[in-house]
Amino acid sequence: MPEDNPLLRIACHRTLNILDKGEGVRGAIFNKVLTLLSKRLLDTKFDIDLPHCWYLFGDEVVPRELPPQVHFNPSNEQVHKTIVTWEGNPPDETSVPEWKSKKIGDGLALIITEFGDPISLPDIIDEVYEGAPFDFQKDFLSWRRRLDDLKSVMRFPKPVENILTPTFETAVSRFPKNDFSQIGNLERRYIRLIRFALDNQGVQYLRPFSNEFWQAFCYFLRIHPSGFRKVSQTRLNHWTRIANDHLVSVGPRITSMAEEMVEDLTAGRMIDPLEHASIVGSHWGKDTARASIEVDAFAYR
Repeated sequence: MPEDNPLLRIACHRTLNILDKGEGVRGAIFNKVLTLLSKRLLDTKFDIDLPHCWYLFGDEVVPRELPPQVHFNPSNEQVHKTIVTWEGNPPDETSVPEWKSKKIGDGLALIITEFGDPISLPDIIDEVYEGAPFDFQKDFLSWRRRLDDLKSVMRFPKPVENILTPTFETAVSRFPKNDFSQIGNLERRYIRLIRFALDNQGVQYLRPFSNEFWQAFCYFLRIHPSGFRKVSQTRLNHWTRIANDHLVSVGPRITSMAEEMVEDLTAGRMIDPLEHASIVGSHWGKDTARASIEVDAFAYR
């Protein structure tokens, strides 16, 4: 059960009250407004103690550590797909000094003025990402948006490849290797897979591989010291188990996807065995160091 926090209750209630037009608030909007409010207040040394972390869709609240009156439907961690409502009596704002409630209200009013009513989700996402702990997150967001622009295209000509490749290479060049050594081998394998797809006009494979890599990265991002704030140790321990388990289970799935891609894009032509090993590999799990070293010379020739 989350600790009693009157300021957080007031912030959550006011956020929902100002955004709700009668049918609840989209989880994505609630997330971005509340996390941005928290950051801006914290910049003025005013802390509402919001439990949040950087995850798949940017800075996100931790639903199970919010006041129990904040109801997510459906109740899961994919909060961008949920509708958020306040269930129960409003908080007693007389329990805190009036200036504190006013500061929260003024912060929310400024966000509404800045991002519109209804909130412009793309604009507020960009603003929230300005506070990302790693530049890589912003660059990878640009890469994912490129894929969104092209997701309906199954094969693409060279000029489009020339647009995709620089965006991808910029993103992976900013990967914070020292902070995420647990997935270093996974990152190198991911680069090989995407380069192979780009070189062989396999745009249909860019999004699935990128989703797998981003999921794994975000599992470790939210337990990185820079990736969370005010999250309970019990929750962090749970997330750590999830991250480690995922790193083991992702391997066979990626190997299967890689084999399908190579078979499809080579269309029966012969492929160098070392190149095949560098693309398909055995798995993406934590024991790939030796295989990764063996193929690096070829993959980065």
